[in-house]
Amino acid sequence: MTLQTFIGNFVWRKDGIDSWRILQAGDEIGDCDDFSITVSYLESNKSLIKMWLNILILRHRFYWCKSPKNDSHIILKTPKGWIDNIFPMWRDKPTGHTKIIYWPIFLVALKMLLGKLTK
Repeated sequence: MTLQTFIGNFVWRKDGIDSWRILQAGDEIGDCDDFSITVSYLESNKSLIKMWLNILILRHRFYWCKSPKNDSHIILKTPKGWIDNIFPMWRDKPTGHTKIIYWPIFLVALKMLLGKLTK
């Protein structure tokens, strides 16, 4: 699955559990955190090792923010720019988002672990 295919097929649906899952082809249903972690994975050539390296060296950073509708939201920042499921294209700045706060690596790991346990 390419990034463009993923973006084209992604369907937002609140999952009810605050866990992060890497979505696979044919299962592109998730929420903002699933979107962001999947983009990180795809941008890491579908390698978990490369993805975690990108996260650990801060090439891929996740941010909690308020969406334009004032909902809690997760967005991704990479060297290409900012991206999220509301604005699924690379941007120079997180347009329309407020209260942008860096999401620490240990929280990303914890949320992904919850995603594995609740799958």
